[in-house]
Amino acid sequence: MKVTDVDLQDYFTSLNNLLNDSSYLSQDNFAKNAVVKLAQLEKDTLLLTTTEMMCFLDAVGTTLKQHLKDIAKDVVDASVNDLRVNTALCIDNIRDFMRNCKQELAKQADIHKQDIDEHVDSKKQGIDDHTGRHKQGMDENADRHKQGMDKHADRHKQGMDEHAGRHKQSMDENADKHKQGMDEHADRHKQGMHENADRHKQGMDEHADIHKQGMDEHAGRHKQGMDEHAGRHKQGMDEHAGRHKQSMDENADRHKQGMDEHAVRHKQGMDENADRHKQGMDEHADRHKQGMDEHAGRHKQSMDEHADRHKQGIDEHVSRHKQCLDEQAEKCIKDIQEQFGNTTFTETTYKQSCKEMLGALTKYYRKRFCHINIFPLDDWAEEKLLDIYMPLNIQLMAKERGYFKKTGEQILKYKNIFLSDTEPNQQIFIRGEAGYGKSTFLAKLVTDWCAITLDQTAETTLPIDDNTTRFSSYTQMRYSNVFDDLTSLKDFTYVFHVTLRESVGQFEIEKMINTQIVDSIYSSGEDRGKAYRLLNEIMKRERCLVLLDGLDEWTGTRDHHNLPTLADVHSHCVLLITTRPWKMTEAKILDSQICKLLQLDGVYKVFEASRKILGCRKDFKGRQDLDEKQSEFESYVRKFGLIEHLYSPMMLCLIVHAWTKGTELKGSLCEKYSLLLECLFKKANIETSEFQEPPYRCFTETQYIQPNIEHLNRLAKAAFYLLFSDTQSLVFTINELKKFNLGQLDQENFALKSGILSVTRKAFALRSSSSFSFIYKSIQEFLAAYHIACNTNVIDDVISGYLNRHKDAYLDISQVFIFLCGLNMSAANKLSGMIYELDDGCFRFMLPIFGFGLQEQDTILAGYREAVANQQKDIVLKLSRFYFDFDNDIRDLHSIWTNNKSDVLYTDIHVPDRQISQTEGESASHIEFDLSSCNKLKSLELNGKGILLSEFASTSTAEYLVGIVLKSADQFQCADPPPLLPSIEYIRLCNVTCSYTCLRCLFCTLLTLDHALTFYLQSIYIKCAEAAKREIRAILHKNVNNSSIVKTENANPYLLKALHGLNVKKSLSLSIMQGGLNVDHEESLSQLLSSLTQLETLSIVVLCDSPGLSKALYGLNIKSLSLSIILGSLNVDHEESLSQSLSSLTQLETLSIEVGYDSPVLWKALHGLNIKSLSLRLSIMQGSLNVAREESLSQSLSSLTQLETLSIEVRYDSPSLWKALHGLNIKSLSLSGMLGGFNVENVELQSQALSSLTKLETLSIRVRYDSPSLWKALHGLNIKSLSLRGYWGGLNVYHDESLSKSLTSLTQLETVTLYVKTYHQIELPQPLKYLNIYCDGFLPSKVLELVDTLPTCTQKVGSNLKLCCFLEILLVENIPLEKYTVIQQELQTRKNFTVERFQISDRKLETNFVIQCE
Repeated sequence: MKVTDVDLQDYFTSLNNLLNDSSYLSQDNFAKNAVVKLAQLEKDTLLLTTTEMMCFLDAVGTTLKQHLKDIAKDVVDASVNDLRVNTALCIDNIRDFMRNCKQELAKQADIHKQDIDEHVDSKKQGIDDHTGRHKQGMDENADRHKQGMDKHADRHKQGMDEHAGRHKQSMDENADKHKQGMDEHADRHKQGMHENADRHKQGMDEHADIHKQGMDEHAGRHKQGMDEHAGRHKQGMDEHAGRHKQSMDENADRHKQGMDEHAVRHKQGMDENADRHKQGMDEHADRHKQGMDEHAGRHKQSMDEHADRHKQGIDEHVSRHKQCLDEQAEKCIKDIQEQFGNTTFTETTYKQSCKEMLGALTKYYRKRFCHINIFPLDDWAEEKLLDIYMPLNIQLMAKERGYFKKTGEQILKYKNIFLSDTEPNQQIFIRGEAGYGKSTFLAKLVTDWCAITLDQTAETTLPIDDNTTRFSSYTQMRYSNVFDDLTSLKDFTYVFHVTLRESVGQFEIEKMINTQIVDSIYSSGEDRGKAYRLLNEIMKRERCLVLLDGLDEWTGTRDHHNLPTLADVHSHCVLLITTRPWKMTEAKILDSQICKLLQLDGVYKVFEASRKILGCRKDFKGRQDLDEKQSEFESYVRKFGLIEHLYSPMMLCLIVHAWTKGTELKGSLCEKYSLLLECLFKKANIETSEFQEPPYRCFTETQYIQPNIEHLNRLAKAAFYLLFSDTQSLVFTINELKKFNLGQLDQENFALKSGILSVTRKAFALRSSSSFSFIYKSIQEFLAAYHIACNTNVIDDVISGYLNRHKDAYLDISQVFIFLCGLNMSAANKLSGMIYELDDGCFRFMLPIFGFGLQEQDTILAGYREAVANQQKDIVLKLSRFYFDFDNDIRDLHSIWTNNKSDVLYTDIHVPDRQISQTEGESASHIEFDLSSCNKLKSLELNGKGILLSEFASTSTAEYLVGIVLKSADQFQCADPPPLLPSIEYIRLCNVTCSYTCLRCLFCTLLTLDHALTFYLQSIYIKCAEAAKREIRAILHKNVNNSSIVKTENANPYLLKALHGLNVKKSLSLSIMQGGLNVDHEESLSQLLSSLTQLETLSIVVLCDSPGLSKALYGLNIKSLSLSIILGSLNVDHEESLSQSLSSLTQLETLSIEVGYDSPVLWKALHGLNIKSLSLRLSIMQGSLNVAREESLSQSLSSLTQLETLSIEVRYDSPSLWKALHGLNIKSLSLSGMLGGFNVENVELQSQALSSLTKLETLSIRVRYDSPSLWKALHGLNIKSLSLRGYWGGLNVYHDESLSKSLTSLTQLETVTLYVKTYHQIELPQPLKYLNIYCDGFLPSKVLELVDTLPTCTQKVGSNLKLCCFLEILLVENIPLEKYTVIQQELQTRKNFTVERFQISDRKLETNFVIQCE
């Protein structure tokens, strides 16, 4: 449409007239504004704003979209209508043609088919007639033959059955006769026995009954034997008859079967002949019919092909139109989704998007990790990763003795990282020290994944499987089979590499990946938004590997996030995390968070790695030159002892580089990092100058540090304050650098130009920014240590506060401390003391498990060695916990121990089972620990046959690797020597050799201490000529009340001798197992016990009685004695000896005896003793007290005229027990055991015995079962205190009515203590003052019900009396504590209740309350 100027002028005029309408729009501001703009537009002076232009474009877009949509709809409708008309015409034509063809073909087929069927029917009829006649004759012949055979077989079988029946009948009759005779014999014998039993019954009824029962059983067995014999005989006859009959049947069946098979074969031959004739006729008819079908098929196929071609053209036309419409619709849908933020992926778009991201990701990785700076301080150092990669020594860690230790199993395949016993690991940790190759290993893993994912690399690649390795024309790795199983990485659809130092403060892994990877791949905000949504979908659906590099360089949000976390929906992802060892301790990573832990110990083969680095240099191209230089380098390394430094790839590159430049390093870390600074400074400033007086030894002969000392100081200050900031960030912004005058981003920036600082540019949607970090964390730590060395005041001003705010931070700054030891020993000593004091309240006495003590020790040891390497003086590093493992060189650690021995708290020395040859010399092999000054030592553990424990130092100790000395030579000459090990609490000796005098010295010292301690002699060897008496196994424990317990497996005379005459006060317990006392040790035990003049209480436990035991007790001044004989009882042969010994104990007041069986020796030995308390326990006795010893027991107990307290524990109730108790003058009685409860038959004896105890005040009964006879026996006693409990915990009370009656009858009762499983309402006696109830698990509601019953139970208590109650209840599992805590409030609301105490602890509720009885 064309618009002329005239037309345009008409449009303007019409619009002006409409907008100036005085009737409607004269007062409309919008209309007035439109008139003005219309005039401007007419003059071409109208200026549109951005908003107006956007609205205009939106309107145009909407109009165009609608217009295009209408046009497209019209076109499609027209095309579809045309298509429908053409399709209908074609289909009608095809149908007419096919209808005609089918009619013609049907006519021809019917004619031919009729002819064939008539011919076939005539031939088939003839064949059937012939076959039928022939078959009928054969069947008749076969039936006659079969009938004859059946008759013959039946007659034969009948004869055999009759014969077998007669034979069986004969055998049955014979067996019955035999059985009848045996029964008669048994009856006669039984009758005689009964008559004999009756005659005996007149005088001994009970004995006769038993004898009769035996005779009955004998007769029964005899009869049973006869019956079994007759049965076996009859069974044998039946089996014989059956076998005979079976044989006849089988013979007849075989004969009949043969005749049947002959008839069948004859009939089969006739059938086959007839079938072959019929088959020939059928095949002829089929061939004729097949020819007709093929002709009709070819004709039909031609018609179908013609129709299909026509239809295919129509379908293609429709498909093209449909595809265009689908694409247009999908584009519109996609625009709408993007406009409204719809994140849903269709399967097609998801796969396509994943493919695009995978390609972009691998491209990003290949660019980022293709090359590596083996030494980023020189131009020649950058090489391809696969060319220079050094196989690393990675070992599996396993938990042992509470912390992770190396197993020695090397990890050489990827599958060994990601799988454990074929089960996948979800969270894997690789730990290793700084510069040991953790980041390089992850880079190699990413490169391998890219190669296997794309199935190609930039280098020449062989077909990849588990047994093939990637080759390069440049690489020297082709011989290596370490981590060559690239197919193990194919399990991961995606690998995401995250550098944690760039995500400090974040903890969501998905956000880290978005920030570091997605933002680096995509530039626009729209593309990034799509990629964010796709990443979330991928991590939900696909199996991904997330590599988190440098956990030690990351800090979370300081809440519960000790690790970066995955969203729960990303459960298919596997985490592989690298870190320094200290971080796993500082972050408090739980064992449950560690699926597998690996230790990376640096380069696997250091000299092969050094050869690779040398081979990269341009001047070592020839093989001969390379061999020569490699040999020289190996000699240099061995000369200065640098091999241990080569395991770190970073230090290996540094040492090789320095050596090629003519600089020789000699083992100091500070020296190496000074050289590193030299190389870096050289890149920024080539000016040279040396220090006239180097401030630190490691700066000697440096040329590039002195001219740049101001830059060094600024960098060191920044490194220190950024490292010791509360954010603990290793990545910082330009604003933070400006504080230290390091923020100028230009070519003259020394920090950037030298490479000490690295910068990373991050592009955002609206702006870009830069982040900075030191090239290595270890460089920052060295610079921070340098700043501390130059400004020691920061230890008090900055570091002290930092360590107080961050309790475990001393592990984080361990590398700074090591560097400081090489720079400024005075500052290092001060920092060491500060860490020691801060650690004093936290982990001072914690054993070295979970890495706590070991990590601290390793740091101090590394610092000491660095100080020695830098020739420092006055090394006084503080350490309180020492673990010596002689699998490693411990001489440096021994020096630290010597300097700290007055402050040592814990020492653990483990020596392997080997001895040192005397030819090596004492000074070269023997290490001595002097404990004389270890006044703070609390725990000492010694383990190993190479340890000798002696009282004083000796020159004859060369055969032992370690010597432990208790006293110094100065103490030997001192008149009043200081106490030995005054703070010791625990000693464990295992496989240690010592002298008798040394052992006695230890015992003597330990028993004088006023605190509890344990001395565990797991296995020690006494130096003596008698080998059989050398080994001692024992445990000595002393509590705060000076009660000593000695347990030993054998009464070794040297052990007893070592205890002789010691200051054992109050109590001693000896447990002597393994056969009891040896006769050879009788004298030693006697001398020991008689020498303990202050002993008051003695307890001895042995397996068996022995004469030495009784003799050893003779004449002691003890007040309490406990004897426990685990097996058997007191020996009859020792009766007189035991009696004399017990009667000689004139001061004895309390006696406790435990034996396995009742014994007359026991009762005779007790007779007439002046003891006040007696406890008897018969632990293994199967029955009860022996009836035959009833009189001995009664006489013994009644002879104890001073006895006030009696406690008896037996397994079963017995009349003898109650008779023995009758009439005793005791005040307290405890009865325990009674596994079967109280015997009902003994009720009368029980009542008489208890009521006869007229002075009894306290009664305690412990039984297994509730018994009405028990409650009846309690009736009417005058006791003041009663305790009832079950044998195992609470007692089940089923007869609560009987119990109530008995309790109310106890008119003097003041205290009741009940241990019950469930509490029933019982009636309490009137004078009751104290009620103690112990119950098993109660629900909160049941506790209140119990309390509410108590006022009801005390209605009969006298007026104005108080009932003091104590309640202890075990809480029910899985019931929240809050349900029980509200009980206290409920109790306080009760009338007449006063709650004095309410406490819940250890799943137990305890409360004291008082009930005012109105």
